[in-house]
Amino acid sequence: MTPVTDTRGLVSCAVEKAPTSYTPELIAALRADYESGLSAREIGDARGLDRVTVLKRLRAAGVKIRRQGLEPGQVDTAVAMYKAGQTLAQVGAHYGVAQGTVGRYLKERGVTMRPPLVPAISASSPSAG
Repeated sequence: MTPVTDTRGLVSCAVEKAPTSYTPELIAALRADYESGLSAREIGDARGLDRVTVLKRLRAAGVKIRRQGLEPGQVDTAVAMYKAGQTLAQVGAHYGVAQGTVGRYLKERGVTMRPPLVPAISASSPSAG
């Protein structure tokens, strides 16, 4: 990818890309999609928006946001999936929620969490040399 610059120097996004205009019509469409049962993720994917942005705009428009997370029966299955060796990310992808959400539910159920597959790199790690 070629770095993009303008008169100020290097920029983080393409100069040609204009920010999304959140017109009353777009907000009404987001609201209609959400109230018809689509998830914020599905709406965002269809409209090229982040799900967090969709939720933020819906809340600002006074839309009551549905409960985010897993239903009790889903938690039972999520526990079984995790104990069978799937990762939090895999379980989350199965239900369309973040891995942190899955982890929170599993911890509430008393499930012992496995260490991460890829350990975090410590700032104090010796550098290769």
